[in-house]
Amino acid sequence: MVKMLSGVWPLLLGLGDAGTSVLFIGASILVSISFAPILLSVTPAPTVEVARPMSLRNLFSGSQLGTVGIF
Repeated sequence: MVKMLSGVWPLLLGLGDAGTSVLFIGASILVSISFAPILLSVTPAPTVEVARPMSLRNLFSGSQLGTVGIF
């Protein structure tokens, strides 16, 4: 659908004067409306697993460059 409408966007440049705030308010309304489906969807929160502490030796054996890079 985006490819289908890609030729229309340049035509919208002459729609109004950029010196006024009307175009920016319109864009703000469209962006706010686009968030509505995401905010209205009901999904459970993901469960968080607590990581147990790791010794520096185990960390170094798993990732030498990463261990050296944190210091």
